[in-house]
Amino acid sequence: MKNRILNILFLFILIPDAFSQESFLSRLFFPVTFGISFPLEDADKTGRFITSEGIEYRLKTKLPLFTRISLDNLSLNYSISSQAATNVLKSKYDAAIVTLGGGIRSTKGALRVSGLAQAGVMNYKFPIVSLLPPGYEVIYRHRNQVAFGLVGSVEYYFVRDFAAVIEGHFMYSPFPGTFWGKDFHYAGFRLGITAVLF
Repeated sequence: MKNRILNILFLFILIPDAFSQESFLSRLFFPVTFGISFPLEDADKTGRFITSEGIEYRLKTKLPLFTRISLDNLSLNYSISSQAATNVLKSKYDAAIVTLGGGIRSTKGALRVSGLAQAGVMNYKFPIVSLLPPGYEVIYRHRNQVAFGLVGSVEYYFVRDFAAVIEGHFMYSPFPGTFWGKDFHYAGFRLGITAVLF
């Protein structure tokens, strides 16, 4: 009985310390950004808005490393001549990109810079119109592709756990597609914040 009580006390001491703000929660950041993306070297497609949400853990190591999982949502206008994928020759397609990666950040002063490399999956959807008397039906098809990304950030910290962020981003998928030709790549800029929850 005595050993059981000691074990319970031991757990009550260790668990709060393991999840204390200093050891875990203060290193868990939630970046949220909004911006504009545009395809590179493709005059037939125009850019639109992009949003990005993430969960970032800053490692407690000698080097200021971090890992981040991100969800990017973007829309791009397209204009195609072939009906290989869809009979809608001019419209937009939406993409949700889930990526995981690692990076490094400077840690001195209120103004800091960081770099991040990520890889993941891009799920995109596009419209198809079919005749459904007395009108038409619009359906959406989904496809998946591997994608890779780079993000460079400048952050200004108002306090230790809250910062305004400006990011430049680049995304690349080395596979051909009806909507972008031999490969898919776009770039853009985003503004937002990063902060801890607790």
